[in-house]
Amino acid sequence: RYVSKLSSERGDREIPRLWLSAVSLHQNFYENWLPGEIVEEGLESVKEFVEKLRKLL
Repeated sequence: RYVSKLSSERGDREIPRLWLSAVSLHQNFYENWLPGEIVEEGLESVKEFVEKLRKLL
């Protein structure tokens, strides 16, 4: 819910997509099902997500 609310309040439709990348990487940490190149792409998305959050602080 918080991600949807944040996305709506900020008018940033990228936030949910970036959040999903972070969730997928977290799940993959335990399940190890993503290929390496997808993990690398996801890492870039997570960096972008963290940067967006830092700007809100």
